[in-house]
Amino acid sequence: MLSYAQMGEQRSAPPAAAQVVVASQHAEWASTVCKVFEELKLDVAACNEEEIGEVVGFGFQGLLVLVQGPKRESAAERVKVLRQSGKRCPVLILCADNGPEAAAELLEAGADDYVCLPFNGRELAARARALIRRSSDQWLIPGSRTEVRIDPDKRMVQVGPKSVKLTPTEFAIFQYLAERPGIWISSDRIISEVIGTHHAPRTALVRVHVHHIRRKLGDCGWCVRAEHGRGYMLSV
Repeated sequence: MLSYAQMGEQRSAPPAAAQVVVASQHAEWASTVCKVFEELKLDVAACNEEEIGEVVGFGFQGLLVLVQGPKRESAAERVKVLRQSGKRCPVLILCADNGPEAAAELLEAGADDYVCLPFNGRELAARARALIRRSSDQWLIPGSRTEVRIDPDKRMVQVGPKSVKLTPTEFAIFQYLAERPGIWISSDRIISEVIGTHHAPRTALVRVHVHHIRRKLGDCGWCVRAEHGRGYMLSV
């Protein structure tokens, strides 16, 4: 994770696996925002506004939080350029309360939501979680135009025109990986945070479930990667 405090010493782009990227020209504001997401145990990274295009690449499926600068049009222009480049990640704007016209301008430019400054930490966290949850419900399989959708109510995964029915445990594992695309998750972490049991051998239990998930996904099963010593990851 690259914190905003490190930006003066390390200018490299944060990893695409970050769940939240905070973009701002103001280090103090960005640091405060980053702390909100760090308390939620989310992987947070930070960058300057000029670095957004580089940081939020096509592999990025997290949330972009853009802290609006003094010039009101800057945030709208940044979002508009992002959308014109074909990037679909959710965007949350932190901005001054400049009235309904300014809010409409941001949303029309392509922002998904906004929170007025000074912000309430609980409201910001709730809105961010909603956007992250919504974005994790669908994505494009890398290297193809096949869209994958998740239906939590029916525990169904829609791969293109094909509906895939998973068991409750299989669905929970798949959804957990989908909410953390590009991040390696260990078997122990899946056992602890998803399955919540202590079957033995523990690694074999997760391996069997992942095998069934990949088999049911058919030709798209390869997007669930497995690597000895690292765990499991949903490719992005």
